[in-house]
Amino acid sequence: MPAWAYYPYHAFWQVVDILFPPRCVECGQWGARWCAACQSRTPRLEGGPRCTQCGYPLAAAGAACPACAQGPSRWAFDDARAWAWYRGGVARVLRALKYRRHLGLGETLARALAPWARTLPWPRGCLVPVPLAPARRRARGYNQVTLVARPLAWLLDMPYCPRALRRRDRPSQVGLTWEQRWRNVRDAFVVVPQRLRASVVWLADDVMTTGATLHAAARALKAAGVRRVYALTWARVPRRHPRPARPRRSRFPHPPARLAQAQVSSP
Repeated sequence: MPAWAYYPYHAFWQVVDILFPPRCVECGQWGARWCAACQSRTPRLEGGPRCTQCGYPLAAAGAACPACAQGPSRWAFDDARAWAWYRGGVARVLRALKYRRHLGLGETLARALAPWARTLPWPRGCLVPVPLAPARRRARGYNQVTLVARPLAWLLDMPYCPRALRRRDRPSQVGLTWEQRWRNVRDAFVVVPQRLRASVVWLADDVMTTGATLHAAARALKAAGVRRVYALTWARVPRRHPRPARPRRSRFPHPPARLAQAQVSSP
């Protein structure tokens, strides 16, 4: 059963849709922010074998993906799952929510994600959204992750801790190389102990690309005493190209040279 707070929230968006009829951001049809027909074509990642370390989907059953199998796991999170591949309609919906201020899509996505999230084999904990850096939060006016995470927590009837993490101002991850992404978020997160009283955290973000942001946030949570951290994202970017080379001594989970040798299949 959803938490009681979800019902007035859902009613608010129903009134907004009556006053300002929405159009599907994917096909343009009137009547829904993201219509059922377009949602049915979502390239979802439900079920199937996965890497036991980074959660990446595998073509065949195995303990780890070729990238993770090259060496011992050093991911700070304990598992990672994504609802869909970041492409097609899902990519358009997430960009509309993030850059075009289609705020109602947050509730639409939460309702689409909830049935899948209930099936995840993780112990219950509190849902913590990955925060934006203060400068970017002021410029955008909102955090697109919380627009989905808050109603999702209500639908799952889970504790929601939006202020458990703080993020230091750093440049945006958009457009950065693999190496730059990892360096950019190193030590970027700070835990607020007074806002977090849980030993298990579901760490929520919109898109997982290299895993750098989720790793850095999970590392901060583990350092603050959290026992288990599970990374939950709305979408995941398929691995298509080898990673660039990086220095030999690194604190990153996987050397790009090893990733270049790993032929990870993606649909």
